[in-house]
Amino acid sequence: MRGSAYRGWPIVGVLVISTSAGCGDGTTEPGEPLLPREAEALLLGMMGLVGDTTASVISGTLLDGVFACPLAGQVTRTFTGTPEMSGDTIRSTIGFTLDPDRCVLSSEGWEFTVDGNPDFRLAMTISSTGTDLEFRMEGTVGGAVDWELDDRWGTCVFDMAFTGGAVQNFAEPQLFGERTGTVCGVDVDRLDPAGGAPVGGG
Repeated sequence: MRGSAYRGWPIVGVLVISTSAGCGDGTTEPGEPLLPREAEALLLGMMGLVGDTTASVISGTLLDGVFACPLAGQVTRTFTGTPEMSGDTIRSTIGFTLDPDRCVLSSEGWEFTVDGNPDFRLAMTISSTGTDLEFRMEGTVGGAVDWELDDRWGTCVFDMAFTGGAVQNFAEPQLFGERTGTVCGVDVDRLDPAGGAPVGGG
């Protein structure tokens, strides 16, 4: 399976990541599954929640507590981190778990409402060397969320692995990497690497 280039995912002291929510009433059938562009938007939206450092804290702390979602609802974020140092190499193992509750977010032109089913999980390891102008990371995105988008709803399962990093230069850091797996049942090779706003009926 060929790799798919990363978009510029936000990195909060380390990085960022997507989700969705949903449910209709008991008599309503689920709508069509998310299109590749919509699945990418949901992933980016969830990653945005992972990296959000400006949200209003409801309880706990911003890293490990309950905070308000961008448009409505709330999300519980749990953080774990284990830094290690060997010589001039720094290695950090980091984990985020998001449990959204009627969390409304806007991503790439779409507005999603999401709930944990049971949650969204990001686990990653980042390493850098003091004498190197490069850092590397690898990790996984897992879990599932229920999503609502307009009059459609369903469940998105995340099963993705990624590797990559960034090289510093005299201008801006250059990101590199690839990802494999599926997002909302869509192979990551089919996700729109440039996002893209809704066109016509989506």
